[in-house]
Amino acid sequence: MNTELNIGYSNDCLYECKELVRECVNKSSLQIDCDEVVACIHEEIDIEKFKSWLSFNLVNFKSKTNQTSYFKKSFLNELQKGTFKVSAKVDYLPNTQELINEMRDKGIVILADDTDWLNVAWWHILNETKLPISECMKLNRTILRYMKTKKFSEYQKLLMNSNTLKPLGIDWKMIEQEAIVARRNWLDIMDELESEE
Repeated sequence: MNTELNIGYSNDCLYECKELVRECVNKSSLQIDCDEVVACIHEEIDIEKFKSWLSFNLVNFKSKTNQTSYFKKSFLNELQKGTFKVSAKVDYLPNTQELINEMRDKGIVILADDTDWLNVAWWHILNETKLPISECMKLNRTILRYMKTKKFSEYQKLLMNSNTLKPLGIDWKMIEQEAIVARRNWLDIMDELESEE
């Protein structure tokens, strides 16, 4: 299975990011009002960069009488400079066409709904579980080799029950729901295109 890279920034973690900053500041034993500090955060920041900056400047912050004011001013200055900017996140987009072709070569019938499920499932496996691509490719080949029928449903069952993926706690119901939404969105786009003709 080949993969393509999609580089983008994640906005989904802003709340978690604020809580991690709050946790770091609270552990530092500084006398700081964390609410004032986290209120300054309007986009995701790199927590590791923040921890490093905090550790480097901790003695200086502790020496100040009004720690909250000094810390907030310093923190805002670093935010504006981009010190804590999140590096581009790399998402793997599964190129499932190769997989589909292999399945079709084995006589397995792949419907449109099945391709949506494959895309969603492999995206989660590659990005959420952090399973190396080499392991994913090996797993896929093993499943195709062990299939006894030519039904896509068997492929799904073998994938979901594989010893490689079981311990990773993948939410297969959520994957099924996302695949249904993806299919619905695709059909809506097709309907829109037809109505424009």
